[in-house]
Formats: sequence, structure tokens, C-alpha cells
Amino acid sequence: MTDVNYEVQKIHAIENVSKKHFGIDLRVKKIIASDITTGSDVFTTLFKDDTGTIYTLSESDTDMTLSDVMTMVKAMNLEATGYLAPHRDSNYFTKRGREAYSAVFPGRDISQADITYYQTLSSYNPALVKIARINGDLRSYNTVSSQWRKEYEESYIKEVSNE
Repeated sequence: MTDVNYEVQKIHAIENVSKKHFGIDLRVKKIIASDITTGSDVFTTLFKDDTGTIYTLSESDTDMTLSDVMTMVKAMNLEATGYLAPHRDSNYFTKRGREAYSAVFPGRDISQADITYYQTLSSYNPALVKIARINGDLRSYNTVSSQWRKEYEESYIKEVSNE
């Protein structure tokens, strides 16, 4: 398969996941970096839509939580501006946080601090994240050494994202 065919297929896959799972009609303009390893079985694609907004889409064969995704985004040297909830449910993370808290502490009232923590335990796979800024070299996860390493130079990422 040629790179062009793969990129076209990847764009269609991202648009389909965005529509089906998140209820958002994204139009991918450019794949900046595809299939970046961001966990043992997690792959993330960095892309730009037709409005110039940068996103990541992370997918895994194993469970991921909001906390996992937040950690991955930060470790990649990205700054998130929003974690898009499945099916445009703006209360998704809060509801899942309340459910997780109630499973541990049935009948007990939940504080805002507890909601903030427990919502990070929400299942989040696939994960669609709106990116505010790239803070240096783009990093990937090395599954052999279990450490993060430079995958792409910052200058390359900025050049590609500005095309």
C-alpha cells in the first residue's frame, strides 16, 4: 500500500470515528504524525482539521481512562484545550466519576474535589483531544525501555502543521 493510500484511509477512519463515537463532523485536512506509540497497545495520530484546529485521536485494544489520556498528551509535549466526550455528552466524565465514587462509597455525598478525581477514572477509548499547543519535540513511548523519547523534532512538527 502506498503512503498516499494509507493517509487517505487514515483520514477516512478518523472522520468516521469522530462522527460515530463523538458525534462530531470533523473534516481532516492534514495528518501531522500518524500511529505514534503512546502506550503498550496505544497509538495516537496528530492531525489538523479544515478549521486549522489540531487534535489527537488515541486508540487502544486495551482499556484507557481519561487519566491515561491526560498523561499521554502531556508526555507527548502537547497541551490539551479539551477532551471531547463520547456522543457529545457534556456530562459524560462527571457521570462516570459519580458512578465510580458511588461504587466505592455507596450513599455518601460527593465533593467537587472527589468528582474531579473520580472523573479521571472514566473509560476513554477511543480518545479525541483538542490541542492548544505543541510544547517542543513530539515524543513517543518506547515499549522496550518503558520511557518517553523524542519522535519528531519540534521544527518538523511545526512545519508540517503549518502546511
